[in-house]
Amino acid sequence: MKIRIIVSFFLIGISSFSCSQSTQNKNQETKQSTLSAQSPKATDYDSVSTKTSLNIKGVWKSQCDNDKASIEFFDEGSASIDFHTKSGLLARVNLSIQKDKDNFQIKFDGLTGVTKGNADLAWVNFSRKEVIAEVKQINENSIEIEWLGFYNEKSQQRSFVENPFDQAKKTVSLLRCN
Repeated sequence: MKIRIIVSFFLIGISSFSCSQSTQNKNQETKQSTLSAQSPKATDYDSVSTKTSLNIKGVWKSQCDNDKASIEFFDEGSASIDFHTKSGLLARVNLSIQKDKDNFQIKFDGLTGVTKGNADLAWVNFSRKEVIAEVKQINENSIEIEWLGFYNEKSQQRSFVENPFDQAKKTVSLLRCN
């Protein structure tokens, strides 16, 4: 019995040491790849962009004190938009985002629980592949959103083409509100 306990402790010790060494090696590799990514070679200076990447995260509205519509970017890949449909019902829609140079292409990615009972639009027919809006970040506190509308795969037409931030304009400037 004592031999089993000793062997068990020995195996646990070796396993622990091996995991520790593996973690240290991975950490060193990560540091080295980060440093090499941050330190371009002398021949790469001409191709390095001096423009800093703007942060799009946050809540954006046409006016920060208005409740009509807002879009919240969680990161450069996902967001949600809140707006009211023609009947005045709130719609909260999940969005997927693809970055294309300086623009963000916004796509419908499904409904949140808040919108499930909203029958104003044919949600089940809306494409998740077609772009519904394009966003261009002007600076840290300003973006422009060009609204195209949801693409209905069944009717092969756009639905809700009025910009939820200003129905009179196709492209609207939005402000960071957080």
